[in-house]
Amino acid sequence: MTRDPETAPKLTLAIPTFNRAFYVTSAIESLRRQANASDRWRVVVADNNSTDDTNARLRALAAAWPRLTVLFVAEPGASIARNRALEEAAKGYVLYADDECKFPPDYIDRALEIIDTHAPKMFGGPILPWYVTKPPAWFPPDYGSYSLPWATGKADRVSLSAGNMGFEVEALRSIGGFDAARGPRGTRMAFGEETAVENLMLETFGPGSVWFDPEFVNFHAVRPEKYRWRNLVREQFQRGVARAQLANAATSGASGRMPVPCCLRPRASPPGVAARQPSCLRHDVLNVTLGIVRRLGGLWVKCRRRTRDRAG
Repeated sequence: MTRDPETAPKLTLAIPTFNRAFYVTSAIESLRRQANASDRWRVVVADNNSTDDTNARLRALAAAWPRLTVLFVAEPGASIARNRALEEAAKGYVLYADDECKFPPDYIDRALEIIDTHAPKMFGGPILPWYVTKPPAWFPPDYGSYSLPWATGKADRVSLSAGNMGFEVEALRSIGGFDAARGPRGTRMAFGEETAVENLMLETFGPGSVWFDPEFVNFHAVRPEKYRWRNLVREQFQRGVARAQLANAATSGASGRMPVPCCLRPRASPPGVAARQPSCLRHDVLNVTLGIVRRLGGLWVKCRRRTRDRAG
């Protein structure tokens, strides 16, 4: 049942999950160690029709921790689960994270500080990796990092990740929430839902509506299956597909011409950051190879579009 908006906590941390009992319970345990003990925040986990023991373990945790609410969302889709959590959030802010995340003890304090100080329509920060098992030597040291603000390559903007992305509740509702047709669904890998909602927020509320804090960090698990070449290739291909689909969906209006907010512009990395991510030939070769795979994903979308156009 949705809480009275006048008495609801100011911040709802929403986590969609599907068949990841170990990871989501680890996420909740890290949230139980938060320094902030006020009643200004709560946690909502949207169980997206898990078939393992995820729901039972979540219910047990909720019984022992009143701050936690567990929802069951039968229709598959991470975007659908996020939108269901948005319904539960009442007024204030909703902050999304992944079920594989762990949170530093000051995470909630930082989120509330951003809200209290800047009152943004949208906010976020970087995601850094944590490793379940030690990765092989060939595995890129920056894999599993997202929304890093440090200038790399030809990027002209930092894009937020749904694993560390917050919104004013009414603002997100006003644009319809997340696109249910985008993003992962059950075991189907897909991307682009967070970029689509970020673009729409910027178009609707303008570049001054977003706040990005490079020190507002959480940690995302790099699962052992990520070390397999097949998984890497599949992921990068799907990222290429998502980029091409987003580019195709952009209109001739504000999309693509919206000024980039200062806080979303890449900046020079602080001393020592580059040193912690040394480059070597095998990592360079891997990055180039995966970049080619991403382009192939984009080309696949363009070929399908042309085939449909000709058939029409």
